[in-house]
Amino acid sequence: PSSNRIMKSLVLLVPLLALAAAGRVSVREKIPDFLVPGSCPVVDEKALWAEQKPNHSKYAGRWFEVALSKNAFQLVKQCTKSDLTYNNNGFDHITTGLDQSGNPIRREGVTFEFTTGANRETPHLSIQFEQPSFASPYVILDTDYDNYSCIYSCTDFNGDFVSDWLFVWSRSSTLDAQYMDKCLVAYRKLGLDVNRLEKVTQGSGCDYEGQDSLLL
Repeated sequence: PSSNRIMKSLVLLVPLLALAAAGRVSVREKIPDFLVPGSCPVVDEKALWAEQKPNHSKYAGRWFEVALSKNAFQLVKQCTKSDLTYNNNGFDHITTGLDQSGNPIRREGVTFEFTTGANRETPHLSIQFEQPSFASPYVILDTDYDNYSCIYSCTDFNGDFVSDWLFVWSRSSTLDAQYMDKCLVAYRKLGLDVNRLEKVTQGSGCDYEGQDSLLL
């Protein structure tokens, strides 16, 4: 399965990056394709946290994923919706939809509070699902809690390579252009290429009631 291949790549990643930096291996031949040269953009997470933390309970509930960048870790491919329950330290996630073959799929995960920085002074959220079982940053760049959420996840490897993903969530299966524009603005402020975003199949072709049975 693709998730197993990805996990094996991650296990080998750090030593490969060290060898690549030393010029002892070919970077493009050995480094997984979900990594690109560069470093994560600077995000004022302290300011975002101060604004969002008091409102985390408002972020709970149902969200539909309407757009995202290419993501090999994303096992739910279509009709993707996530039900979030606030637990005072983050959120419990149940995500349902269809996999690459069109079969119903359910994934469980958590979003939890975490601190980063040399002195552990920068708070943010991290997200972790049962497979692949590693945590990734979960930064809400912009949200009004009632209509849209612009999410960004970026992991920096030795300052030489990054893996990053963009996610646009909506409280309904469609998102008005005015709210999508807010996400595009948020991503562009970080210098991100919004052309990476791909539309997620949602709407009349999705059996949301059937997916709800996966929540039980």
